[in-house]
Amino acid sequence: ITYPLPVQIHNYSLAGRLGAYRADQLPKSWKLQGSNNGLASAYDPIASSNWETIDSRIGIDIATGWPKTTRTTTTRIFPLASPRTFRSYRLCITENNGSEYTSLIEFDFNR
Repeated sequence: ITYPLPVQIHNYSLAGRLGAYRADQLPKSWKLQGSNNGLASAYDPIASSNWETIDSRIGIDIATGWPKTTRTTTTRIFPLASPRTFRSYRLCITENNGSEYTSLIEFDFNR
């Protein structure tokens, strides 16, 4: 996500589906990164020095890490310990809850 001007975010939310064949596609581990120039390396976009990791989550599993609900979707808000200001943000998902596919229906920032 790239904004015209730098924006400070204080938390972000992820929403995904819980129905059959979808819960295992929720992210389990990831990094939220920010950049003010948005230039990622063509050879290794995840490790590019132009992106700073501002939040990382490991092991957010279906049973304990995502809110239980009777609806077919779930949303969780993740606060940032130290909000920073960047022009571009990206979410680098490194592991899902069992599936080789990722399923998110919303990725939102709260300023």
